[in-house]
Amino acid sequence: MMFTNFGPKYNLNTNFLLTSDKKIRWYTFVNSVNKYIKALHDKGIRKNDFVAIDLENSVEYIYSVFALWYIEATPVLLNVRLMDKEKIELMEFTNCKFLISIKKITNEINHISPNELELKKIKYRNKKLDLSRTAIIIFTSGSTGKPKGVMLTFSNLIANNKSSDELLKYSRLNSWIASLPFFHIGGFSIITRSYLSNLKLIISDSLSTNDLQKAFEKYKPSFASFVSTQLINFNVKNFEPKKFKKLLLGGGFIRNNLITKGNKLGWNIFKVYGASETTAFVTALDTIKYKHKLSSAGKPLKNFTVDIVKETNKNEGEIIIKGHSVFKGYFNNEEETRKKLKKDFYYTGDFGYKDDDGFIYVLARRMDLIISGGENINPFEIEEVLSRNKNIAEAYVIGIEDEKWGQVPAAVVKFKDKKYSLDELNDYLKEYLPSFKLLKKMKEVSDFPKTSLHKIKREELKKLF
Repeated sequence: MMFTNFGPKYNLNTNFLLTSDKKIRWYTFVNSVNKYIKALHDKGIRKNDFVAIDLENSVEYIYSVFALWYIEATPVLLNVRLMDKEKIELMEFTNCKFLISIKKITNEINHISPNELELKKIKYRNKKLDLSRTAIIIFTSGSTGKPKGVMLTFSNLIANNKSSDELLKYSRLNSWIASLPFFHIGGFSIITRSYLSNLKLIISDSLSTNDLQKAFEKYKPSFASFVSTQLINFNVKNFEPKKFKKLLLGGGFIRNNLITKGNKLGWNIFKVYGASETTAFVTALDTIKYKHKLSSAGKPLKNFTVDIVKETNKNEGEIIIKGHSVFKGYFNNEEETRKKLKKDFYYTGDFGYKDDDGFIYVLARRMDLIISGGENINPFEIEEVLSRNKNIAEAYVIGIEDEKWGQVPAAVVKFKDKKYSLDELNDYLKEYLPSFKLLKKMKEVSDFPKTSLHKIKREELKKLF
């Protein structure tokens, strides 16, 4: 099995997937996907079904995705760190009939465990894909607190890979390490880049710093994608800069001194900017070549247009993006799609400016969204939970800069009679939120800075820290 219009020319006897204990040739990869097609079809999955995947990075994840594509079902990628009730809400919203996961979390949706699949050897014919079809649905947080299902087509995936290939100059001897989770666009695009450009894909036992370092030392990848937190924690023994080509660094606020330090160690950092809606990064900055532009997100990649919708009498404004990898829309959300897609441009909600040399600068990323260690945290979701507590009169959550995580969630709270410490407040939040959304800092106030329309001045709150 393989696709006639989606994929590379490959040698069946060369390696494609590399794990801690095995090297998987293209021959084995194709046979394994064939077995998954048969097994998933036997479970009842059919064309046009929506199928949720709730797995850690693994070869099983990749087999499942390619098998679903052959069946013409749509993979819905779930964040494994979400609480079960959050996953169920997303599956119900996208009308998922099946869930591929190790753990069963609901009786309402058919559960399929990769460990329990009956894998029979079978060969399928090559197939031509409809490239305009939705290849995946991936979730991104919206300003309302409700995640939005970003629909990306096969054409989007191909276009993004073409742009990254033109920037990074891939060779068949190159390899990518899967350094980000597959349920994030940054991680999933590592799969498609490796597949479409016939590169080796390295999968570590987990995304812990220790396991990533082990995989890095064993296989010495050519490329990696990190968020700031990972680079801060990474300490590879026997690192060979000459064999390593590029590190893509993105996912939110990045300190200039981290880039400078990283380059001195040999990382050769490209700072990147993009979104789920653009199928990963659309601008890149060679931080060695343009040391004087480190605060910039770089210039648009080939085949992308990045403009600024300027506000009156100002140089900065909303960043808008046009290109073949811009998404087709949000699942079952025409109103939000109309707001964000206008005349082929994606309106990012990020504000910035373009300098005289054409470099893009991002001033405010996704309005008030907190990006901590690469994870998107919506402050309004945490505020909503805090508002249910009878001892809290008023509370607001903001992101404050942090050396390790880029940003961390912090709360400014006005209590009633009973007061809570930070630990006590997090004990309450633990009942409703996953651990990565818990507060890292807290300040108590008797009043809040507000506008004449009683809107909170969030920038004023940040000054308290």
